[in-house]
Amino acid sequence: MSFSDIVTYPFAMLLLWLYNITVNYGVAIILFAIVLKFIFLPFQAKSKFSMMRMSRLTPYMKDLEKKNQGNQQKYQEEVARLYREEHVNPMSGCLWNLVPIVVLFMLYRVIRLPLSSMMQMTSDQVTSITNKLVELGLYTIPAKKDAYVEITLANVIHENAGQLADLFKQFPKLMDINFQFLGMNLGQRPQWNFFTSVDWSQTSSWLPALGLFLIPIVSGLLSYLSTKVSMATNPQNTVDPQQQASMK
Repeated sequence: MSFSDIVTYPFAMLLLWLYNITVNYGVAIILFAIVLKFIFLPFQAKSKFSMMRMSRLTPYMKDLEKKNQGNQQKYQEEVARLYREEHVNPMSGCLWNLVPIVVLFMLYRVIRLPLSSMMQMTSDQVTSITNKLVELGLYTIPAKKDAYVEITLANVIHENAGQLADLFKQFPKLMDINFQFLGMNLGQRPQWNFFTSVDWSQTSSWLPALGLFLIPIVSGLLSYLSTKVSMATNPQNTVDPQQQASMK
């Protein structure tokens, strides 16, 4: 078992447990995100605390800058001495932020590969399932490598679960995951040109497609606003210009 498997396994089991409880993939993902937020909260608090300590040193650093104007090397030496005396690591704020980011990249696998992560299927088993769906005419292997192929496979299995009884017997860990949430199929992908392929006279046709289209846009906007709010809450007048540039 690789390091990424060790890291992702408990989270994959958490998502599986949440889905089994809620029997709703969308709700399970929301609860999953809330749990992750609580897990990463200590790291974010550490980063914030480090930034606050750095902010307190800013007036002293400005004094050192005035005293050593024109002598950059002397200024850097004095700043390093100040950091040592105050037991401050200027990189600690970034390091505490990097830990959740690294883990989140690994957790991406949990969402992207439901067969391998949630259902604990081996690569050979996934291949066998894929071949079986192809034989039944339920799935066509794409010409290009598909990073989200397992989500597509899980969605195909759900939509055709009635005729896949033998497949479920052959693979006891195989699950029928219902990706429906608020009228949208989360197993499908947002299409930028959805407006050319929907029936605008049928709400059941265009509304789910519009919802999928808006999800990444809304997600990006909320992420941007969260960053702006976080920066606005920092005391900009006490933050070193170099630190401000790093934050931006």
